[in-house]
This record gives sequence, structure tokens and C-alpha cells, in this order.
Amino acid sequence: MDKANSPSLESKQSLPEYALLSRRNVIKLIGSACAVSSLNGCVIADVFTELGTSFAFDLSDPKYTALNTVGEAVDIDDAAGRPVILIRVNENEIMAVNRICTHTQCDMKLGAFGAWDGEKIICRCHNSHFAPSGEVLNGPATEALPAYQVNFNANSGSAEILFSDEEPMAGTQAGETAGMEAGEQAGDTAGMTAGEQAGEMTAGESTISNPFAGDANAVSEGEGLYQNNCVFCHGENGVGETFPGADAFNIDQSAWTDAHLYDVISNGITGTSMSAYKDTLSEDEIWKVVSYLRSLRTDQ
Repeated sequence: MDKANSPSLESKQSLPEYALLSRRNVIKLIGSACAVSSLNGCVIADVFTELGTSFAFDLSDPKYTALNTVGEAVDIDDAAGRPVILIRVNENEIMAVNRICTHTQCDMKLGAFGAWDGEKIICRCHNSHFAPSGEVLNGPATEALPAYQVNFNANSGSAEILFSDEEPMAGTQAGETAGMEAGEQAGDTAGMTAGEQAGEMTAGESTISNPFAGDANAVSEGEGLYQNNCVFCHGENGVGETFPGADAFNIDQSAWTDAHLYDVISNGITGTSMSAYKDTLSEDEIWKVVSYLRSLRTDQ
């Protein structure tokens, strides 16, 4: 469902301003999907170079004063070459984790595609949750966020993040490798697979029908499931584009069947940020989401 607002339209999306790439930034953070215009769906590659081994900061600095309060968090766009989230977990401890979600490499910048609710980090791309120490609390992510040691002096307010366990990648190698892989993925895998999934139905799919068609209760329950799992990318009331490339559903859906929507929600679209939900939602729950999405269509 991360194609453009009509099933056959391919859009060219860009990252938020803070994630735009320049010659200087490309050696720090390389966006694989948004850097290649033919790939619908936006992910950010976790490729860094020219990385420092430490990053010092002080809670007297206005950028970090929120960390004077236990339970607060701030993020750093460039902590010795890395995007990092800092969390004050108790009076004597600050935790630091990498800001790039391990699911589809979304940049969980707080206030954008990431959020901190006082207990966990939330990736708003696909609703993965992470503990302050980086462990996965809620899928679809399965791999913990890289966590870094923080030496913190609560008396002075000074702190230092240590990155000694990481090896940098040469700038040329990072740019060439990530760029080539992104291009191949966009041109050969994502475009072909997304096109097949959006434009063609298998014989097996064509015989599947929604067991909750016409059920108002299913639409209501589907809306709740949508709010918990889909709204982060597809927006309130299915307006789309909350996440670059995410479909809208308050449109003419005549080119989509219920079976197609069920298949995309269940299995995702390979090479895009639309992930599979068959291990997150039951079959009935997926059908109820389909019922809700169909209630938003403008062609009936």
C-alpha cells in the first residue's frame, strides 16, 4: 500500500528537510528509497562513515536541558556521525541508542517519524516499539537498536557517548555500495514486485472474498486496528502521504479488490516500506482493516 494515490501511478517523494542528502551528508546517512526516484516508499539506510569514537555533551547546553528531568529524551542528528536518541532513565544514568529503526531503516527523529512516550521509543513508520536500552518491545521490528555506553556525571551534568565498538565504512565505499544497491533494488526488485502486486491478481486471490463485507461492526473494529497499525504512514481517515509514498484510501479504489488489499496487508510489498502484517494481525483482523479501508473509497 506504499504506492501513490492510484494503483498505477508512481510518485517521486522526498525526505523531510532534516534528512535531505548533500555531498557532505551522504557520507553520514544514505537514504536508499528516497534517493532513487523510481522506488515508492521511503527508507533510510543505516550506513555511516567518518565516525568519531565519542561524543561529549553537557546538560547545561539548551539542546540537552530536557535530560535534567528523569524520563525525558532528546535526539541528536549528528553524534560523531550518528543519529542518536538520548534518554534520562534515572538520576545517575542516561542511555543512548541509534535512531534508525531496525525494521525498514526509518529515521525515528523525535517529533517526526519517531516519538518518546516516557517509557518507550515508537517508530511511527510501522509502530515498532523499543525500550530505552534498545530492545524490541513491539514488532514488526525484530532486531534491537544499537545501544552505546554513556559516561555521565550527574553532579556536573557532563556526559560522553562512547562508540568504540563500531568500525567506520570508507566514504567512497559507503556511497558507491549503498547507491548501487539502492538503484538495483529500486529498478529491479521494488518496481517489478510492487507493480505486479498492485496491478495483477493471482488466480487464488481472485476467489477470496471478505467475510465481513457489509458488516458495520467490522468497519468500526477495522478503524481501531488501522489507528494502531496504519495511521502512522497512511494518515487519519486514509488521506495518505503521512509517510512519503504511502497510499491514500479516500480515493477511487475501483482498481483494487478486497483480495488485493488483504494480500498487500498480509504480505507487504517487497522493496518498499510496506511491511507484512500477517504475523501481527489475525486473518479476521486484516479483513476488518480491509473493510474499513473500503468504507473510505469515493467511487461507491
